[in-house]
Amino acid sequence: MRGRKPTPTALKLIRGEEERRINRDEPKIAKGIGTAPDWLDDLARKEWFQIVPQLEASGMLTQVDTNSLAAYCQVISRLAQAEAYIKENGMFDERGKRNDAQITAEKCWQAMLKFSSEYGLTPASRARIKVGEPAKSDDPMEDFLRSKQQA
Repeated sequence: MRGRKPTPTALKLIRGEEERRINRDEPKIAKGIGTAPDWLDDLARKEWFQIVPQLEASGMLTQVDTNSLAAYCQVISRLAQAEAYIKENGMFDERGKRNDAQITAEKCWQAMLKFSSEYGLTPASRARIKVGEPAKSDDPMEDFLRSKQQA
């Protein structure tokens, strides 16, 4: 597949894209995200609980995002562990070659930046997003309660 990856419809709606550029046939997936997977370590779980409420408030998370967001959180944890090892032991081994922690940290940095861009977690990716009025739901009571919260 060549060219840029397509922008998700949710992001296009938030940005206020032209109607003709919006894919109205995109599969509909339930909003909200599941619980943090059991396989996350403590640091990854901490990142999960810090970031999920902020992303849910933007309306961008769906139930199928659980594993990719969990992968982001685990990458953050591994990055922190690799950087802690490097801080204590240095970037090079006794032969003067980069140690495994340095290689792991570089890969984690790359993965973290890629995930961050996907979820609008960098200043550049946020600059492309316009937040407008929240979309109306199928539930009139939810719309009513939301309007009372904003008043």
